Amino acid sequence: HAVKEASQLITEATGMALNRLDETKPSIEAVQKLVRAVPDALSYEDSEFMIPIQWAVHDANSIKYIPVMAQEGVKNNVGGEDKRGGLLLEDLEGESVSETNVLQLLFVLKDESDASCLKIIKELREMNLLLQSDIQEYNLLYCSCKPSASNIFQYMVQWDPDALRTHETFGLPLFHAVLSKGVIRQGNFFEIFLKASIQHHPQHIGLLFQKDSDGVTACEYAFSNIGKEQTFKSMQSIIPATMDLPILHHVNRHIPQYINDFARWYPSAIFQRDENGRTIKQDEIARGAKTFDSDAFFFINMTDDEIAAVDPLTGQYPFLTMAATASDVQSIFYLLRRNPSLIESYRVRVTRHLAEAEIERRRRNIEEGRVNANVVAERESTGGSACTRSRRKREREG
Repeated sequence: HAVKEASQLITEATGMALNRLDETKPSIEAVQKLVRAVPDALSYEDSEFMIPIQWAVHDANSIKYIPVMAQEGVKNNVGGEDKRGGLLLEDLEGESVSETNVLQLLFVLKDESDASCLKIIKELREMNLLLQSDIQEYNLLYCSCKPSASNIFQYMVQWDPDALRTHETFGLPLFHAVLSKGVIRQGNFFEIFLKASIQHHPQHIGLLFQKDSDGVTACEYAFSNIGKEQTFKSMQSIIPATMDLPILHHVNRHIPQYINDFARWYPSAIFQRDENGRTIKQDEIARGAKTFDSDAFFFINMTDDEIAAVDPLTGQYPFLTMAATASDVQSIFYLLRRNPSLIESYRVRVTRHLAEAEIERRRRNIEEGRVNANVVAERESTGGSACTRSRRKREREG
């Protein structure tokens, strides 16, 4: 009984010592020796029902001990099954439902802790105590997308850049969730996220036009939360007007009501081509977004070169594309009236294409015939040699 009581006193004293690491500041090696000698101290609960690793995460001076605590904690099942030595224990001091465990708190500490926390995060990853799947499961990009944790955010994005586009938080795409933070005006989360997303997803224009389940884009969220003028100023600091991105194409596709606003900030984007090599007008025609009834000026304003230009993806003239996408007789009639020679040009192109296809078909047939003839000749040669050898053998035996 006395031995058991003494053991409990040692565990309690060691546990209390582990709770004061921010004050005593021992070496990591000393803490490792201590917890290996008294492993039960890692599970010691104080009057607030918190164990040492839960206290360690709340101070910049003690977070450096978290990896060794977690590593030794795993060996001793601290916190229970699948709690990774206490890393996944719910934090009773947490202030937000989105920041509930020790691991998540490493991503939300104050400015002066950013570099220290990043070092700890890297160590946990090397120990396999931080997994890529944790990024989504514990909303780690959401937690770290703020000025005070920008280095951590960038590190996690480098680890899993697709998470910017595919992860959801609180039922929203990640960009939307970040823009919905109640304290958005206290830090420019928009710029932090956009800078990372334009680097890894330029083809999606930094996910500005990604939509939530209601069809609202991230760009519109930004307009609502930080204002249209500030959104464009922040946007231009990340995506300068000289950047070769077809941003107006995407505006036209997703939020055409803002085309004039974007054109004011990105006038040179009108000359860009999209991922299919299309101009903005070719893109609108290919999507069937225009008809003569809805926007006659669009067609009237087309230049002769635009009317005669073939689509870089389909190889079709605009009047043919309109026939295939919108079936708009008025626009087809207008375009052909502007340039009747397109009918003859199309006929010549089709005739030439059919002729080339026929020539290619004959070439393949001739090539296949030569291959077949060579195969037959080879078989006959092989068979003839065998017959000759057999005949000579019979003559010798006779």
